[in-house]
Order: sequence, then C-alpha cells, then structure tokens
Amino acid sequence: MQLSRRWALFFTAFALGFALLLAAPGGLGKLVFGPLLLLLLGALAWLWLRPLLPPIVKALQRVPVRVWALAALLAFAESAIAFQSRPPFAGAIGWLLLAAGCAWSALWLQKSPPPGALEPTPAPPLLPPLALRPRWLPLLLGVGGMLLTAEINGVATFFLPPVHANLQFALLCASFALLVWGLSGKTSRVPLPAQETTPRAVWGALLAITLLALLLRASAPGETIRTLVDEIHFMVGILDLRFEPEIRLLSPMSDISPFTWLYPYWQAGLVAVFGHDLTGFRLVSAFLGTANVLALYALTEALFGRKTALLAALLLAVFPPHVHYSRLALIQIADPLAGTLLLAFFARGLRSGKNGEFALAGLALGLTQYFYEAGRLFFPALLAFWSLGLLVTRRKLPWRGLLITLFAGALVAFPIYYTLFVQKLPLTGRYDASGVGASYWEQLFDALITGGDIGYHIARTITPLLVYINRADPSLYYAGRTALILPLLLPFFLAGVAWALWRWRQAGALLLIGWVLGTSAGNSLLVEYAVSSRYTVVFPALALLLAAGVIFALDTAALWLKPARMRLLTPLLIGGLCLLQVWYYFGPHLALYQVQSRPAADAHDAVLRSLNFPPGTNIHIIGNVAAFTDDYLRDFLWFLSDGRDLALFALYPEEVTAVYLQNLPRRVDHAFFVQPDDTATLNRIVQVFALSSAQLTPYRATPLDRAYVLYYVPAATGD
Repeated sequence: MQLSRRWALFFTAFALGFALLLAAPGGLGKLVFGPLLLLLLGALAWLWLRPLLPPIVKALQRVPVRVWALAALLAFAESAIAFQSRPPFAGAIGWLLLAAGCAWSALWLQKSPPPGALEPTPAPPLLPPLALRPRWLPLLLGVGGMLLTAEINGVATFFLPPVHANLQFALLCASFALLVWGLSGKTSRVPLPAQETTPRAVWGALLAITLLALLLRASAPGETIRTLVDEIHFMVGILDLRFEPEIRLLSPMSDISPFTWLYPYWQAGLVAVFGHDLTGFRLVSAFLGTANVLALYALTEALFGRKTALLAALLLAVFPPHVHYSRLALIQIADPLAGTLLLAFFARGLRSGKNGEFALAGLALGLTQYFYEAGRLFFPALLAFWSLGLLVTRRKLPWRGLLITLFAGALVAFPIYYTLFVQKLPLTGRYDASGVGASYWEQLFDALITGGDIGYHIARTITPLLVYINRADPSLYYAGRTALILPLLLPFFLAGVAWALWRWRQAGALLLIGWVLGTSAGNSLLVEYAVSSRYTVVFPALALLLAAGVIFALDTAALWLKPARMRLLTPLLIGGLCLLQVWYYFGPHLALYQVQSRPAADAHDAVLRSLNFPPGTNIHIIGNVAAFTDDYLRDFLWFLSDGRDLALFALYPEEVTAVYLQNLPRRVDHAFFVQPDDTATLNRIVQVFALSSAQLTPYRATPLDRAYVLYYVPAATGD
C-alpha cells in the first residue's frame, strides 16, 4: 500500500468514526463509539507502521534482557510510589505502562527462563484408554445421603422426625465421602506413568510454613482484638445450637445472616473443647485460614511447580488481611478455602486426568455454596471463565472430568437450594440486601441514553481495583490506613500482574487474571463496594501474584549477580518481605485498629472485665450505647460467662437518675461502668452509693481513653 493511500484511508476512517461519535447520543456515544474509534485508529496505525517494525525490533534486541528487566523493576517501584497519592493517577499509570512495556520486552527477548522462573503449566494428558467406570454402590448411597440430608433440612413431606445436628453432620460427611469414592471410578488396569515423588525437603518446608501460618492465626486471637467485629451473629448461633440441638444445619441462620449453620456448628465444637472465650470462639477461622495456605500450595504446585508453590504459600501465611480475617470469627474466611480447593483439585485433574481429582473438585464446588454469598456466586463463575478460557487458548478440555466436577458440585449443593426452595426463601439473600438493585441500572441506562454524567458509574468500576493498591478499608472489618497490599510490596504485585498479562495464554496466568478482575467486577455491583470483607475470595490470588513478582525480581537480580550472592539475596529478600508484613500487622496496624474499632467508650471491654464478678451482680454500663442494645451485650455476656447469673443493663447517662439509683436492690453487688469524662453521672451515683476507688482497664489492647471506668459496690450486709 502506497503512503498516500494509507493516509487517505486513515483520515477517511477518522472522519467517519468522529462523525458517528458526534451523531450518537451523548453517554452512549462516548461509551460505545469512542472505544470503537480508538480500535479502528489503532488497527490502521498498525497497518501503516508495520513496515517500520523490523528496525524497531532489531533496536530492541540490541538492549540486553537484564537492562529491560531492571528498568521494569525501577519503573514498577516508581509507579507504586505514585499510587500512594490521591487520584487522578496519571503519573502512576504512566509509570505502570512503562514498567509493563519494559517487563514484556524482557520476557519477550528472554530465550529460556532463568533458574527458579515460573514453570509453565503442564498440558493435560489424555484420559486412560479404558474410561474408569463409577463405583455404582457408593455413588448411589452418596446420592441417597444427599437426598436424605435435603429432606431433613427442607422438611417438605413432614414424615421425618427432627434430627440431631451431630447426626446431620455425620450423614453429610458420609455422603460426601461416598460421592467422591463413587465418582472416582474403579481402579484401572491400564498402567499409568509413575508420578514424581515430593522430596523430603519440600515436605519439611511446607510443614514449617503451615506451623507459621497456624501460629500467626491461633496465638491468642482473643487478646489482641478484644471487641466483636460483626461476630455476634455467630456467637448467638452457638447459643442457639446449644439450646436447640436439632436445628436444621443447612437452613439459613437468619434474614441478616442467610448462611448455613455449618460454621457456627464447628465453632460450638471447638468452644466446648477450648472454652467460652474469644480465643475458642475464633479458632475455627484460624484453622480454616491455615488450611487455605495448604490449598494455595496445592493449586500453585499444579500450575507452576513446587518452588513457586512454597513461596506463594509463605506469602499467604503472612499476608496481613488474611491473617486478620483468620483471627476473627467471620464466615468470610471459609470462602477462599472452598474456592481454592476447587481450583486446586481441578488443576490437578488437568495434569493427571484422574476422575478422583475432578470428583474432589466437584465436592469443593458444592462446598462453596455452604458459606458466605461471595464465594457462592463468585467461584462457580470463575470456574466457568477458566474452563472457557482453556477451551479458547488450548482447544482441549477433559470433558469427562469437567462433567464429573459439575455433577458432583450439583449433588453437594442440592440440599442448600432444595431447602431454600421448600422454605420459599431468596436464593441470594445478601445480594438482595446489599446489591445495587434495579434503580442503579435504570440510572446508568438513562445516563447513557441522555448523555448524563457517567462519572459515578465509572468510579464504581475503578474503585474496586484501587482496593488492592491505593484505597484503605472504609469499614471496621480490617480498617487501617493502607490498601490490602502494603506499599513496599506493591512493586512486586504490579510485576506479578504484568507477568500474568504477558503469559495470559497459560492456564495459571489466565486464572489469576480472571480471579482478580472478577472479584473487582463482582464488588462493583454492591452498594458498599470497597469493604474488605467482600474481597477475602481474592486473597490467595493476591499472594500468588506477589510470588510471581518476587520471582521476577529474583530472576532480574540473577542476571546481574553471581550465584554466590544470589544464594544470600534470595532468603534475605523473601525473609524481609515476610518479617515486614508480620511486623506491620501485629505492630502499627493493630495499634491503629484498637483506636479505629472503638469510636466511643468500649462496652465490649466492660463486659470482658465483668466475667469474674460474683453470681447475681448487677452490671450497669452507662454511656453512648446506641450501637449496643441490651440483648446484644447480654448475649455477649451470656456466651463468655457460660450462662452464669449476671444481670446487665446498658443505659444512657440521662437514664441514670436519682430515682433509678435509689430503687436498685442493695442485697446484690453492683458494678457501674462510667465513661472517663462523665462526671455528672458519677456525682449522681456517689449521692446514693459509697463507691470504691476507680478501676481502670487492665488490658493494654484497650486504649485508656476508650475504656469505661469501673466503680464496684459490694452487696449490703445486715438488716
């Protein structure tokens, strides 16, 4: 094509596209014809500049790979610094694009991956020539168990008597095991290739990482956070299970908490062993969080190899948001475990072609429906995206294995949806309450048609991405002043994202892209789209992207340094990043969190200080208790005291009148918790009771200016 013809075609296309852009309705034209015009101009620019590419490529090839890689790391660091400012992020995005370009140039020019680089995904083998037949007896027994479980919880026919929760759980576990056993198929006589054994050193490293993860999560979680963080629902759930042991485990807990009773059922078991305190109450989350570390190792090992898997597991073990949610009694921490297990078993099935792996993936797929609604909606969609992406990029899928996964998942999830259907309950109770609703889509449609302001809608799309790198949690779930990823780790995360985008045709990279973008897209459909509790599903992916970025940095250093120095740098870098995150969470973050989580005097601290009072003591918590009803604090006290005879009253200062005080019984002890600056209430109490000296909180976790002052009055003696 001659130069004049190229220019003529270029300007003709530009004029046509610009005319369409002007003629279309305002908002719709910007949203639809704007990108189309950019794509058209880009395609024409490609045709026009294509003859100039060979000399450009030759010029790029003259630059050593190590220069491109080092330039990428420096640009990623500059971008991370720029992202700590307020929007707009023009400079940060510019540095990010430059860094990505340098990183992609290094990856493109690199003829062979250096030692320790992320290993490509093994291609899925063909299934054995003789397809494994199901074990029909255990399969049918498992199906029968799931149907019976559904009937126990749905109670549609009313012929079943109430069943104890322990028996329901045993039936559920037995049905799971029978389903997996049956779908795994009979042992094939076809000789399969011998599998590589895992070295003892890897097992030792994994054990050390697991113990570290458990230590960080299970070491006195009730002492560092001595307040409830939206955990009262599960505390009440434990009490309900205690007084109603035949409760239907798979029915929704309440309208506010439309989840199954499985999580509080586990809590009730551990509380019975470890005691009615905050530590025993939160141990289930600690164990689930630790198991998530192992699940991420299994997923990463199937996709990228053992070295990357160990690094990803280590980074998740010390990842501050994951540690935090593993130290709270919140059901959200169960979502990433079930989802990661689903992806891990499916990835292992892609490698081995074994029906058993796909059956376990199906079990995990069904279990995603048993916990928080984020995992219930997100992980099935992510599996569908990943399967479609594998089909498009690799044109080969083990269809038998995929069908086994879907069949097992449907069977495991069936009791949940059967119960909801029979009881005529909404399928997505949490989203119905917290989603944007139909009015949002009407406003967006009107803005597009009439040319109105769509900036708000664009912000809703972008902000969920900033939660990872710039925006702090606006809620009290995690709070703090940083995004989910600490600023010093952000260059590694951005490098990991650039690597995933470059390798998007690989199964692992494709999964990570869908995992992160899908989480952000899903949260953009919620009213409160930046709350960290809705992002727990993506924590494993963030740790894996961090691992990819660290490996990119180490590979870059290996191009500049001698092996002896690399053997010193590698543990220093990885150990330093881990120590930084542990220090940050247990140091600055928790210190700030103690203040942020107590906007006023802390009634939780007052309840915790009341546990050793004699039976019959009347506890008066006097202050701004609008956030805490009597029932809330009484449930808290009842759980912690294991039902001891203590009476609690939450009062505003104006309710503590002289008449109220004079009518209090004198034959019981009284504990008055007064705000530090409330001298008026204290003077009214002094006029009626002879008070002992003021008692301050003995717990360092509670700031003194946020703690009630205790005045204890023993019961009167004599006549």
